[in-house]
Amino acid sequence: MKKSTVSPQLKKKIDDKRHWRSIRHTKAHEEARLQKHKEKLYRDIRSPWAYEVIAPPKISIYNPRDHERTVIFLENLRKAFSKHLKIRICFRDTKEIAAAGGLLFIAEIDRLCTHYPHVKVDCTHPPRRHHGKFKNESYVIESILNQIGFFKLIGKPERKVQSYPTVSCWQLSQGRVAEGSIAGALINQIDEKLPNIAKQRLYRGAIEAISNCVDHAYPTMRPDGLKILDDRWWMFVGIIMDKLIIIVCDLGVGIPSTIPKNYSEATIRAVLEFLKVSKTNDSELIHASTYLNKTRTKMAHRGKGGKDIRGLLDHYPGANLGIYSNKGCFKDGNKITKSGAKHAFALKDEQKKSIKGTVIEWSIPIGELSQ
Repeated sequence: MKKSTVSPQLKKKIDDKRHWRSIRHTKAHEEARLQKHKEKLYRDIRSPWAYEVIAPPKISIYNPRDHERTVIFLENLRKAFSKHLKIRICFRDTKEIAAAGGLLFIAEIDRLCTHYPHVKVDCTHPPRRHHGKFKNESYVIESILNQIGFFKLIGKPERKVQSYPTVSCWQLSQGRVAEGSIAGALINQIDEKLPNIAKQRLYRGAIEAISNCVDHAYPTMRPDGLKILDDRWWMFVGIIMDKLIIIVCDLGVGIPSTIPKNYSEATIRAVLEFLKVSKTNDSELIHASTYLNKTRTKMAHRGKGGKDIRGLLDHYPGANLGIYSNKGCFKDGNKITKSGAKHAFALKDEQKKSIKGTVIEWSIPIGELSQ
């Protein structure tokens, strides 16, 4: 465009833009902008109703590094709820939410929101990710938060995002009593065509785990400093990668803390000697608990908690069991090789920090349920 053809109004607009652009690029303007930004950050830090808690890259308890980060995140959440009127949970770094870690997280949020109803909770939506050869947009983390009911708990509207098969398969339930109606309904929703014997075995294992969470532990206050007595349990049931997954969580004192109260010292020592164990850390006590068969309820139809929790491993060769309680982790099951041979394994791992509760997870191949 020739200069002679530019109208006076357009020329003035161009000159004004150049003028303000030159001002923005001056050192004084940049210093003023940075000062305003610092003042805003200072106000946010000083404000008692705008405290930010940053979620870890992976909300998971399956390996030591993620376990420690997730536990620290949950500790920060408890501190924030107890000291601030408004908190914001930031998911900007979160790239993965695993099943057991996600259940522990939603249980903690449910507990805190129930007992601190005056605290206003907000969150930053997880950023979209790009995956695959063509860098397609993915909203997996936000879809998981929708599925587990996180936004409903904090009172924030859900956005409509894409649904994913690995997310929509999960069903969440929670309750206070160890009745079979909730767990039985969930198991039936997964596959109504399961043989009755398979349903009975699944039912018995799941209900006994819930019973251990609710009835078997002594009604002691959870040692997190909040003085909240919450005897609820939370449960995930889903099918993923041709396996039925059942996960039960409670936020009580944990299995290692209840064993010395439920069993005599001689009984515990006898089981540890049978297992050829000399230590008495959380992982070893969890392992021992799967062989103990006495409960606090003293009821005739109960009292086989450990055997019921392990029972699915006896009936299904490809089944696996994982128990996470306080600092301890115990995994038991069978590994099937390509030749069809079965190799039993039992792994124990002691973590640095306690989840202050219990998470029990079963994994059973769908093909074995139909046999």
